[in-house]
Parts: sequence; structure tokens; C-alpha cells
Amino acid sequence: MQIDTGKSPFLPAPLTMEGAPPPRKLHEVEQILGTALKSKKNKKLAELRIVLCAAEKDPGHTKVGLHDYPLWQSRWTRLLNMGQYVEAEPAIHWPSPEQWQHADLIVFNAYNPTWSLEKDSLKLKDRGQELEQFLARGGGLVFIHFALNAGPNGPNARALAAYTGLALHRGQTRYRLTKEWLIDTSHPLAKGFSNLQIPDECYWNFAGNLDSSAKVLANNLQEDSLRPQMWTREHGAGRVFVSVPGHHTWTFDDPLYRILIFRGMMWAARQPMDRLAPLSILGARVEP
Repeated sequence: MQIDTGKSPFLPAPLTMEGAPPPRKLHEVEQILGTALKSKKNKKLAELRIVLCAAEKDPGHTKVGLHDYPLWQSRWTRLLNMGQYVEAEPAIHWPSPEQWQHADLIVFNAYNPTWSLEKDSLKLKDRGQELEQFLARGGGLVFIHFALNAGPNGPNARALAAYTGLALHRGQTRYRLTKEWLIDTSHPLAKGFSNLQIPDECYWNFAGNLDSSAKVLANNLQEDSLRPQMWTREHGAGRVFVSVPGHHTWTFDDPLYRILIFRGMMWAARQPMDRLAPLSILGARVEP
């Protein structure tokens, strides 16, 4: 996978599919972020080390514009490195031992081959211990869309759900394209939001359950029930943020979606909520 070196202008990713939403108006972003959108350099901020874990496109989503983990990793590595005192680097399939040791935040956006394809229960246990140890030292984890994939094996799904709260169990979990994401305005990360409309994919009928530490940020209405689509949860000393939306490439260039993901990332890393706010419009689909 090639990482964007930053030599070309940072523009929105090309639209390769029909059905893309129109660009956001800048005033929509300003109404949510206010002065945080143009925050000045803050020398009091601590250095923040982020690992973006991706993989090749999965066989079930070969169409351009869907599940493009390499493109996301390339673009967001460059984007996050534009943040103040942020050091972002890539990982392929799974973080290295050094990355587990030194990262403050690890973001997964892939089909999760290391977990979903693993048939050896002892190897899976080792992966779980890496997650457990990282969270025990106060690390933050973020899982986006198909990173919740635990494959068709029930034990694998339940093992992943121990960290994410809910996990995608192939053959059980359902999915559907949708546009309406119902924001819980009482959630701390929802400041300035009412609802969010963007064409993407929702999941429901997961393995696992959300415990008392979990707080749902966004739901989707499916089969006459509200289905969690974004949530935060505590795990020991660590924090986990999950976003089901993230199916289309255009979603990652939506500034309102970015705000929610960036806030979830910063919550998981115990950083100021809008620390990454200025990045929400860089290379995004936004117009005056």
C-alpha cells in the first residue's frame, strides 16, 4: 500500500459511484464547531501517536468506492499528520508489537482478516490479550464499519464483542443501505448535532451486548427498533469508540461525519473533544 506523500494537493477523493450526496455547506460545519474550526496553535497539547490499521479490499467489496481501506489509510495518514502534534502511521492487517507499545490510539478500518479468518483459538486469544493489554494501559481503540467483522464463527464474534460491545457475526448480522442516522443529542460527542443524513450502510443483529459503560451516539431505525450505529464504551482503563457508517469512500470526505469520527477518536484517546476540528474540512466535500 502506498501512503500519500503529501506532494499533491489534498483534494476530496474522486466520486466513482452514483448516489453521492451533495457537498456540505461551510456554514453547516461552522454551526457545529464554531471557533474550534479555526483553533490556533496550542503548545500545551501533548503529542498524540495514532496508528491507522487497514488491509487490502475484501473480496466481497471489489467495486470502486466501497470498503477502500488502502485509500482511506493513505488519505487519513496524510490528513491526521496535518494536526497539531499528531504523528500518524499505517499498519497492515494488525499493529506491530512496537505500535501496540507506543501508540495512544489505534484506528481499525478493514475487513479484520486477523480476527475474522483466524481458526486457531490460541492465536485468537493472543490477539485478545494484545487488545486487553493496550486498553489496560489506557489506550484508545476505534473500529470503523467492517472492522467489526468477526467472521462466521460464533466464538470469534463473542470474543471481539468483549472489546467492541457488539461485533458482526457473518450469517447473523443484517445490513442495509440507509440515509438517516439518529443522533442522541444528550451524548457528550453530539454537541451541535441534531441528526445526520448521509447515504451509507447500517448493521444490526450483532453478536454481543452493550454494557452499562456504553453510550449510544447514533441509531438507525430497522425492523421497528432503534439499532446502535455509533457508540462509546469503557473497558478497564481504556476506551473504545465504534462507528458502523463508513461503507462508502464519500462518507470519509463528509465534514460532519469527520467531526463525529474525530470526536470519537479524541474521546478514546482522552484528548480535547475538538482537537482535530480544523481537519474536518481539509480535502473534504464542502463548499461556501
